Amino acid sequence: MAKKFIHRSIIKAVVFTSILSFVSSSYSQKYNAIWVLGYGLDSTRVPRFGVTELNFMDGNLKMKYIGEKNLPRMGFTNSSISDKSGILKYFTDGFRLFDNKEEIIYNGDSLNFGAIWKDYYPDLFYPTSNNHYFLPYPGNENNSTILLHFTPDYNYNHDFSKRYSYAPTFKMTRIDFDSLAQTSKVIYKDSIIVKGDFNEFHMSCTKHANGRDWWIIIEDYLTNNHKIFMLDPSGIRLFRNQKIGMAGDEYMWTGNSLFSPDGKLFIKYLTAYHIQLFDFDRCSGLLSNPRFIETNYLTRNDFYHLAISPNNRFLYLCNDRLIWQYDLFSGNIKNSETVIGVWDGYLFKDKFPTSFFQMSLAADGKIYISCRSGTIYMHVIHKPNEKGSSCQFQLRGIVLPAYMFGSPPIQPNYNLGPVDGCPCDTLGMDNIPVADFSYAQDSFNFYKFSFRDLSYQEPNEWHWNFGDAESKSPESANSSTAHVFSKTGVYAVCLNVRNDKGESTLCKEVQIGYSNGVDSSSKEIEVSISPNIVEKEFSLVFKNYLPQDTYLILNDNLGKLIIKSRVKIRDNIFDISHLNSGVYYFSCFDASHKLGSGKLIKVD
Repeated sequence: MAKKFIHRSIIKAVVFTSILSFVSSSYSQKYNAIWVLGYGLDSTRVPRFGVTELNFMDGNLKMKYIGEKNLPRMGFTNSSISDKSGILKYFTDGFRLFDNKEEIIYNGDSLNFGAIWKDYYPDLFYPTSNNHYFLPYPGNENNSTILLHFTPDYNYNHDFSKRYSYAPTFKMTRIDFDSLAQTSKVIYKDSIIVKGDFNEFHMSCTKHANGRDWWIIIEDYLTNNHKIFMLDPSGIRLFRNQKIGMAGDEYMWTGNSLFSPDGKLFIKYLTAYHIQLFDFDRCSGLLSNPRFIETNYLTRNDFYHLAISPNNRFLYLCNDRLIWQYDLFSGNIKNSETVIGVWDGYLFKDKFPTSFFQMSLAADGKIYISCRSGTIYMHVIHKPNEKGSSCQFQLRGIVLPAYMFGSPPIQPNYNLGPVDGCPCDTLGMDNIPVADFSYAQDSFNFYKFSFRDLSYQEPNEWHWNFGDAESKSPESANSSTAHVFSKTGVYAVCLNVRNDKGESTLCKEVQIGYSNGVDSSSKEIEVSISPNIVEKEFSLVFKNYLPQDTYLILNDNLGKLIIKSRVKIRDNIFDISHLNSGVYYFSCFDASHKLGSGKLIKVD
C-alpha cells in the first residue's frame, strides 16, 4: 500500500485563584485542560517543528513549545486527557501512548498495530480521526484510564475514493498509574471489545445519568444500527443495538458524531442524510425522535465536521470554505441556518491552504478550528453561545509557535453530572455547582472586560462581584457579563454560583496597569512572541499583564524604528510580511515603564 497517501483532512493576570465551595473534590475536574498539537523536533526550520501544548487551565489560553525530543506525530488521530487538577496525564497520536513528560508509557508503543501502522509509522500520520477517547475508569478515576479506539484496516475490496479504510474492530486499552512509584503502565492494549464493520469516523461518549459511568455509541457501516455500550466499574459491555433514523452511505470519511454537552442530543453528519439529530435518554441509553437538517450547500467531495456550543443551543458545521450555525432551540432549525465563517483563500507560504478542517470545543468555552493542511494557524469562534455574527468568528485567530496538522483533540464533557431525581440517580452524586470563569480585555477600552462563565454542574444562579466600589454596578446576576472598572489598580473578581444542591465561589485577582502603591518590579512581566522566526505574522502575548497604555516598538538591526503600534488586547497578531528578511528587535512599554523585550527573525 502506497505510503504517499494522506487522508483527507501593568496587570498580574491571575495572581491567585481561590475556590471556596462545598463541592466534593471529585467534581473539580479539569480532564480537558490540555491539548497537544504538532509533530517533529526540528526547531531550526522555518516555521519550527515540534509540539505545542495548549493549556486552558485558568480559562485563558496559554501555549508552550517543546522541540527537544523525538516527539509524537499528532495529526488526524489526536486525543489527550489531564488529571483532575488540570495537569496533562496521557495523550496519543494513534501509534503510541505518551505521558505528561512526552515519553512513551511502559508498554505504550505499537498501539493499533497492523497493516496501516506498519505502512504509516514513523513517517506519516495515523490516518483516522474522531475515534480515540480517553475516559477515567469509573470507580477508579484517579489511578486507571481507559482509551476507547478503532484500529482501521485497508479497504481492499472497494473504491478508495469512497472508502480508503474501514474499522473492523472496536478496542479498549487500559493505563494504570502507580501513585507510590509515580509511573504509568499499559495494563492491556488493543483488547477487542467487538468485531464488525463500523463507521470509522463516528464514535461518541457521554456520561450515564448516575454521573459516574459512560455511554458510548458507535455505528454499523451502511445501516442505521447503533451499538450502544456502557462503561462502568465492571468494564465495558454492549448494552443494546438500536436501529433508528436513516442509514449512512459509502462516503464515511466525511463527518462525525457527537453528544451535546448536556448529553440530551446525539448528532451526526454523513452525506446520505446531512445532519441527523436524536434525543438521548442518559438513564435508559435510548435514542428517539430522529430528525434531519438538509442543506443545499453540501456535496460529497468535501470534508465536513460538527461542533456544538457550551450552552447546547448552537450547532456548527464546516466544510473547507464555510462555517454554518444552526439554532437547535428554533422551531425550524433549517431556517436558522446562518453562515458565520468564510475562508478568505489565504495560502500559508503561498501553497498551504488555511481552509477549515475540524472543530473542537475547548475548556475555555471557545471552538477552535484546524486548517486543511500543515500551518501555524487555528481559527477561533470566540463566543459560540451567541447567535449569528455575535459568535465572533476569527480567521487564523491564534498563531502557534510550531506547525500543526490534522485534528485538535475531540473530548467528551467530563464535567457532566447526574440527572438528579431520575431512576438512575443512585450514587448520591448531586449536581453541586462548581464556579469557573475566564475574562478578556476590550480591544478599545482597556478598563472594560468581558467575563465568560465556565461553571458546571447545573448552576441556576450567578452572582458576580468585581471588587470595584467606585463603579455604579459592582455586581451582576448574569451567567456571563461585562464590567467597566473605574481606574487602574488591583481588583478581586469573584463569581458565586448556586442551585438548590449547594454553591461555589471562585475569585481571581487582577491588576490593571501600573498604579500607585504597586511595586511594578515585584513581578517580572512575561512578554513573548510566537513564532520567533516569522514569515508573515507573529502573536504577541502578555502572560501576566493586561495592557493599559501599551505600545509595541519594532526596530531593525541598525536601531531604526520600523513599527510603533498600540496594544489594546491581551493577545495580538502583527503582520510583518512587508518587511525585508533579517533580525528585528521588539520592546513593549506601558507609558514610561518597559515591560519586556526580545528579538525575532523575519524570513521570506
